[in-house]
Order: sequence, then structure tokens, then C-alpha cells
Amino acid sequence: MMKTLLSLSCILLLTAISFASEKPYFQQEVNYKINVSLNDKKHTLSASMEMEYINRSTDTLTFLWIHLW
Repeated sequence: MMKTLLSLSCILLLTAISFASEKPYFQQEVNYKINVSLNDKKHTLSASMEMEYINRSTDTLTFLWIHLW
């Protein structure tokens, strides 16, 4: 009986700790508009890009890391 009560107490404590430490889940959103034109004679590309970033987290973002390849 004592082992069962101790096991149940441990399970309840671990469950409470795991729920208390979880932050709400969110998914960031990024939308792109990319326009590209090819000049076959000069063998060049001309491009422009527009990006919309939507912050769905509860944190304020002070900067964004953007990598262009």
C-alpha cells in the first residue's frame, strides 16, 4: 500500500512539473514574394524580393537573422 501511494505521488509530482514548465507553442509565419527575370543575351538575372514576417510568440523580437544564398 505504501509503495503504491509513493508511486502515485511521484507520478502526480512529475506530471505537475512537466505542465508547469511548458510554454505555449507557437509557429512563426513568413511570406515571400520573389520576382525574377532572365536576360538570355546578357546571361544575367534581375530579382527583387518582399518578405513579410509575422511574430506569433509572446516575446518581443529585437532583431531577425536573415540568410541569403
